[in-house]
Amino acid sequence: MEKYDVLVVGGGPAGYPAAIRAAQNGAKVAIIERDKFGGECTNYGCIPTKALLKGAKVAEELNRYPFVKGGVSIDFKELMRWVGRVSSRSSRGVEYLLKGYGVEIYRGEARFKDVKTVKVGDKELHGDKVILALGSRPIDIPGFPVDGERIHNNRTILGIDEKPGSIAIIGAGYIGVEYATVFSSLGSEVFLIELLERVLPLMDKDFSRLMDKILRRRGVKIYTGVKAEKPEIGGDGVSIRLSNGDVINVDIVLVAVGRRPNSEGLDGLGVRLDEKGFVIVDDMMMTNVDGVYAAGDLAGQPMLAHKAFLEGVIAGENASGGEIYKVSKFIPSVVYTEPELVSVGYTLEAALDNGIKAEEKLYPIGGVAKAYIEGMTEGFVKMVVDGEGSIYGIHIAAPNASELAGEATYLLETRSTVEDVALTVHPHPTISEALKEAAEYIIGRPYHYLLK
Repeated sequence: MEKYDVLVVGGGPAGYPAAIRAAQNGAKVAIIERDKFGGECTNYGCIPTKALLKGAKVAEELNRYPFVKGGVSIDFKELMRWVGRVSSRSSRGVEYLLKGYGVEIYRGEARFKDVKTVKVGDKELHGDKVILALGSRPIDIPGFPVDGERIHNNRTILGIDEKPGSIAIIGAGYIGVEYATVFSSLGSEVFLIELLERVLPLMDKDFSRLMDKILRRRGVKIYTGVKAEKPEIGGDGVSIRLSNGDVINVDIVLVAVGRRPNSEGLDGLGVRLDEKGFVIVDDMMMTNVDGVYAAGDLAGQPMLAHKAFLEGVIAGENASGGEIYKVSKFIPSVVYTEPELVSVGYTLEAALDNGIKAEEKLYPIGGVAKAYIEGMTEGFVKMVVDGEGSIYGIHIAAPNASELAGEATYLLETRSTVEDVALTVHPHPTISEALKEAAEYIIGRPYHYLLK
């Protein structure tokens, strides 16, 4: 049996930062990964989808400008090869870092003998401290068996090498809306099906209205409040009957209805789970079992890579003799559509539900010079504020809004006021000016917006 100070199970965006932090603190560390380092984000989620979006956006943007003559088209096979290279490079980078910090790597399926003893192949490993970073997997829906040919999830869709003439996307959350943006940009006929009453049903309603309008303008056929019934799969495509009686015929289907934690069997090892299967942890990322930690998707919502990074570092620090706590209150959400969407903190509805006497103020980005240069003036900055100017939520729809997510989060974490934002210099011309100008608008002193 090989013994370690810290044993990390899972090499995704929670596991590998945990292993690195523990190694930085002088611990003897091992990590187990059954697939590719970097986990879901690097290999099947964040990185490849953003690369796809970038590739699709390049041609679409160039074709938008009058000074580009002759048109620009995308070679889909080459695009998918490039996406694969981007992901592979990121995955290799993670492995390079782990080796550089002296973390011992084991490849294979982890089989728990007990919560601190794991078998990988013919090896048996024991950790004085164990960090569970098992991640999550796509949710399947009845009647739509993922076969990697006609029916896909977010993993298998990356294996296609021919652009579909048509695609049905089931689920209009951030994954579904991003893929609708990709394939509509590439010229595929896109059907977007959502069981709830609006696209992006868990985000701010103004995001939903904006993206509904933009996607429809792209030619996406949107069905909300509708259920996809069992498909009929044929040699040349898939026929789907909807609960409203409509029938749509497409080449392929993408199921994008969410994810579930890989927590099966952990309760049998004594680790407490909640009703949705997430591992219950405290502010130090420790489970109910002494010396056993959990981080990332396994440890609850939101299931986002940047949240996993944070939790992995906290778990790694505490498992190797440190003492830090999860004190961050705000985790930004980003949707990489066009425009990009950023949401941090409360929506107005959530603020009111929590007893905060707040209102929302929306500032359109149409007057921001950089938005016009980027070719996207449909968007806004919305702040949820109280009568004293305290900010409880920031919601941005703008080109490259993802780059503002960190600033927006910092403003909320530091309890900045609208006045603070208005007095902070933002460079010109940038999209970031929209934050400052929104603050100036809220306090009634804008100089790039005509008050009526």
